[in-house]
Amino acid sequence: MTPITDRAKAWAETVTLPTYGIGQPDKNPMFLEKRVYQGSRGVVYPYPVIDRVLDEKTDQAYTALFLENRYLKVMILPEIGGRVQMAQDRTNGYHFVYYNRVIKPALVGLAGPWLSGGIEFNWPQHHRPSTFEPVDWHMVDNTDGSKTVWCSEIERMFFTKACFEKASAGLSEPTSAMYYNDQPPDMIFYQGLARQKLGRDAEARQIFQKLVDYGQAHLDDDVTMDYFAVSLPAFLVFDEDLNQRNRIHCHYVMGLGQLGLGNVEAARQHFNQVLALDANHQGAMAHRTFQMSE
Repeated sequence: MTPITDRAKAWAETVTLPTYGIGQPDKNPMFLEKRVYQGSRGVVYPYPVIDRVLDEKTDQAYTALFLENRYLKVMILPEIGGRVQMAQDRTNGYHFVYYNRVIKPALVGLAGPWLSGGIEFNWPQHHRPSTFEPVDWHMVDNTDGSKTVWCSEIERMFFTKACFEKASAGLSEPTSAMYYNDQPPDMIFYQGLARQKLGRDAEARQIFQKLVDYGQAHLDDDVTMDYFAVSLPAFLVFDEDLNQRNRIHCHYVMGLGQLGLGNVEAARQHFNQVLALDANHQGAMAHRTFQMSE
């Protein structure tokens, strides 16, 4: 193990990995309505379809991108979809993500080859069509001393590029369910309740007020979206009224915030607004009759 230092580093180097090859793309691929690939549709044009993997391995050189600080060391392979191939805890040498030291594809991907292990980035669906293809990359030295590795592509089916927003911890805004987020509104609400139980009332009120403020600020947003990536074989297309969906979300968020602040009647009015728009909203039904403990 290399010596541990506090300084963050980013670099590229050539690594050699045992690799099982893949067949040549089919010039005339069959576009099947149903395939063995998890029941998905087989329409992948203009991506090439590869339906064969080889039985023998050879050593192959790859450009590997590394990020490292005192605690972590990460290896990214931009030639194979920009996947995180290795992630190691430098304090004890433990690989906390499965490290596959052999590149042995299976025909699991939408367009054919797919590799197990590491962390696979998927857009606009799981096992994205380009999961085994090269992506663009570059490194950035940030002014605060941190390092960033960017991997990027414009997918060829719909000519889109993914942009992921991750919330900051704890007091993050409850972004709409249309985006991935590790802080949904219910979780933020119960964080506030926990602080109340600990006697940290000022912190709790700050959390509840943030929910109310968010709902008020975004209630009348004009929301547009063509499709959204889910962990399913195909795209989820939104045919519903997204503005109404957003209003449901914002009223629910404000209801939680008002409930936390002790404004039970105001909270009930927001939950009633939610149920008027979506009679099956489980959260609103559960919290509408909720009474704050003394």
